[in-house]
Amino acid sequence: MPTDSAIPRLALIPRLVAAFALAALCGFTAAEAAPRHFPLPEAIKPDVAFWQRIYSEVGNEYGLMHDSRDLSIVYAKVSMPERISNKTRRRLVRQEIKAIRAVLYRVAGRPAARLQGEDRRIRKLFPAAASAAEIKAAARRIRFQRGQKDRFTEAIRRSGYYMDFIRAELKKHHMPPELAALPFVESSFNTRARSFVGASGIWQFMPGTGRRFMQVNHVFDERNDPFRATLAAINLLQYDYGILGSWPLAITAYNHGVSGMRRAVRKTGSRDIGVIVKRYRSRTFGFASRNFYAEFLAALHVWHHAGQYFPGVVPYPPVRYAEFELADYIPARVVAEALGVSLREFREHNLGLRAPIWEGDKHLPRGYLLRVPARSARGEVKQLLAAIPDSKRFARQKPDRKYRVRRGDSLSGIAAMFGFSVNQLVVANNLRNRHLIYPGQIVYLPRGGRSRRAAKPKPKAATAALPSLIATAAAEPAAPAPRQQQAQTAPPTHAPTAPAAAVLVEGEIADSLEQLAATDPAEYAVARDNTIEIQAAETLGHYADWLQVDINRLRAINRLNRRGRLIIGARLLLDFSRVGPREFEGKRADYHKRLEDAFFARQRIAGTRNYRVRRGDTLWKIAHRRGRMPLWLVRQHNPDVNFTALKVGSRIVLPILERKDKTG
Repeated sequence: MPTDSAIPRLALIPRLVAAFALAALCGFTAAEAAPRHFPLPEAIKPDVAFWQRIYSEVGNEYGLMHDSRDLSIVYAKVSMPERISNKTRRRLVRQEIKAIRAVLYRVAGRPAARLQGEDRRIRKLFPAAASAAEIKAAARRIRFQRGQKDRFTEAIRRSGYYMDFIRAELKKHHMPPELAALPFVESSFNTRARSFVGASGIWQFMPGTGRRFMQVNHVFDERNDPFRATLAAINLLQYDYGILGSWPLAITAYNHGVSGMRRAVRKTGSRDIGVIVKRYRSRTFGFASRNFYAEFLAALHVWHHAGQYFPGVVPYPPVRYAEFELADYIPARVVAEALGVSLREFREHNLGLRAPIWEGDKHLPRGYLLRVPARSARGEVKQLLAAIPDSKRFARQKPDRKYRVRRGDSLSGIAAMFGFSVNQLVVANNLRNRHLIYPGQIVYLPRGGRSRRAAKPKPKAATAALPSLIATAAAEPAAPAPRQQQAQTAPPTHAPTAPAAAVLVEGEIADSLEQLAATDPAEYAVARDNTIEIQAAETLGHYADWLQVDINRLRAINRLNRRGRLIIGARLLLDFSRVGPREFEGKRADYHKRLEDAFFARQRIAGTRNYRVRRGDTLWKIAHRRGRMPLWLVRQHNPDVNFTALKVGSRIVLPILERKDKTG
């Protein structure tokens, strides 16, 4: 949150009055109005002021045309109606940019005193000493930012549903209460917020990051459950802070990734977020990442002073829930009817469960914490659930219908094979990219639907792949037998093998690198001298495969004999004669991402604990002392620890793992 000197346009007394007004609305204390952990560097004060204006002054039907680097330069406030198509909006923005660019080229190199009207006004936005080259460079940095005042107003109201829970959990985990402002930036507390890159829920988790802390698959998507996602966000923020040791850096890592922020610190030689924002240059450290901390501070300020900016706007009261777990698998409609609530209302308060549950393809899972508003249930929940007859209770979940992808398959071909639309498969499998599937991947098939397979048989070439349909799906009964007639089956005890990397195009390479950077502080980039840092779970064979070179070539240029072992953290020289560094990085990132996906399909991180190194400890011993924890996961939590020279008594951070619910 900015200090009083940060926004000179605001008088001090109204701000203090507003702070106490919000205390009445949201339960803030005076101490929380001046956070210790979130400084406002001088370098980003104009950026914070810009975002405060966006959140509190500019309505959704307007926007600001501004310089993307220097946010103190605002060219114009323009009308941009919400009820127009994206195509029309892009056209209007291009027109505005073209007009401003023409003015900048016209005024470049001319003093303001010799200009008139619009030309004079825009020239005065720059220092008098600004050169013609500097002003022409600004012509390439014009950007449009839509206003969010109306959205922030609704966010304040919606925040009331969840704020008590968020603040209580932050306090329980000894974390700064100001972190509760993050959903204002990420989603405006809209539970149905979805970004074009695949982030979801009020905390805007990406699927890969979400799977580390929650269940995210074809049955569950707990990113959309504001309560479960809050716990996951706290774990992620704790992890980022544990690696980076600074809340401004951890906040920025929430957007840019912990790996990216470690790289920014190393390249700038500074841990000052103001220095990093202004000096760090990277193809992935774009406008959103550079401005994320400034947006957070601005949102925090506007939220703390909501009484001043949004007089009369009061948060909605939190919903009081009746929470319960089922002892059996039961259809959602049956439970809703027993409780006397509509299926729609039941679904609204259990957003972590996906369409297969609500459409009857799956039962409500046994042992899963479910919620209904306490006022909605017509009677005591336990008694109402106990009245559900045994004939509607089941000892097992409905089995999946699934297909294992073969080489040469496409999603459209699989859709045609089983009589579904491509969009049905995309939705059922939570796919971000409908054009990228890989051999060995499991594609889940919706039940029923508009199956054309029976009505219109496919030619032999199309049905030849049918035997790879998983056996449980082929012999699936119409409905599972009641619990008295079913036998229990043990869950699988082995992990799936990470499939071979698919061919990646440029955009998908960047995708894999950015997703990995979000939660993995390890260094996967190729250095200028063509060396890499060896990471856990990598072998010389992997490098040879990704580079398409003979393994002996790598041994020779690194003077390794056949018995020589790779040392995690050491550097290795590579041969890029056949594959370029960017493609290599993409294959490497994709391999690690799939390792993580396979592991986090079964486990989730529930927190961390400290471990003191004992005599004789090695990375392998530490990772395997309590179960089989992957070496790469221990390394992720301790990126700066030299595991080849451990000192007795030194501190290691270990993740606390919990097995995910297998009821889906």
